[in-house]
Amino acid sequence: MKRFAFALWLSAISLNAYADSANCHQKANTPESIAATMDQALQLKQQLNSQPDPVVILVRQGQDMSSRHLTWSHAGYAMRQPNGDWRVYHNLNTCGTAESALYIQGLYEFLADDLVNQSIAVLRPRSDIATALQTLLHSAIKLNLFHSPRYNLIAWPFSGPYQNSNGWLLEVFARANDAQVWSRNDARRWLQLQGYQPSIVSAGTFERLGAKLFTPNVFTDDQPTELLRKGNVGLNSGDSVIRFIAHYSRAIPGCEHQNLGESVCVYLSPGAKRREKIKNRPSRREKIKNRPFYANRAACKSAYLRRQVVPCGPSSRIIPISVRRSRAASAAAQSFALRASRRC
Repeated sequence: MKRFAFALWLSAISLNAYADSANCHQKANTPESIAATMDQALQLKQQLNSQPDPVVILVRQGQDMSSRHLTWSHAGYAMRQPNGDWRVYHNLNTCGTAESALYIQGLYEFLADDLVNQSIAVLRPRSDIATALQTLLHSAIKLNLFHSPRYNLIAWPFSGPYQNSNGWLLEVFARANDAQVWSRNDARRWLQLQGYQPSIVSAGTFERLGAKLFTPNVFTDDQPTELLRKGNVGLNSGDSVIRFIAHYSRAIPGCEHQNLGESVCVYLSPGAKRREKIKNRPSRREKIKNRPFYANRAACKSAYLRRQVVPCGPSSRIIPISVRRSRAASAAAQSFALRASRRC
């Protein structure tokens, strides 16, 4: 079963994480989920409108890929409209097929694809690159010039006939940086010369065979032989997109970066903020570890009786509690403190 674990993982992310189009197994939306997504889209719009950039890159998390040391799955361009709205331009796989197409969607559709995490990474390219991207996104001919409908989830970034969603974004980005880039081969050559590093994930022989049997959009014939011999494959992931484009983006102070660098802002929805707060709460073990110290048993007992919390030394440790001082509870409180002092 373990041999096919990678195949099942590929099958899952091909429908949810990288493809992110019409999900074959999409859950029915409830009024509550629709309202929450609309609220998140509105707040994301406000965040984007806080800066004057005409074009930004948005990266989302469509699937939990932590077992493969990946976090971000799918990236798209978001362009500001004259009325203040934003439209997302991205390449999507048609679910259950080995084909893809270019889509223009709103922020709501970008966020409503049953994401595993509502966090969105935002990169703001430098002004000259953003202006070039704005011109490109207005030209359907140029956008299709760098698109291949032959979708491959693990398309090798530098050669071959295939392309995944993030590959299209990177090749358009190459054109925005170099006006002499007129083809996919030119774009991929530019990426390689600029030192772009794809994500490398492990994939043994049986795992690749299982992926080929279970999923219609996974091919390895474009992968370098040396890489396959080591049991790995290379692909354009959201993580590799962030690492590369961050070098061409301006620093943005005053936002959440999550160790991704000063040029990457991570937008957290209210729900994601609550989950992050819960995640960062100290565990019970940490609470026990941080209990105050007392110099001796007498100080321990005195702390209970006087309701004082004074770290005294490493010889004794207790959890301070509040003891109500009343005539009726005095005897019980002293008895409890005596028993506690024996554990100090």
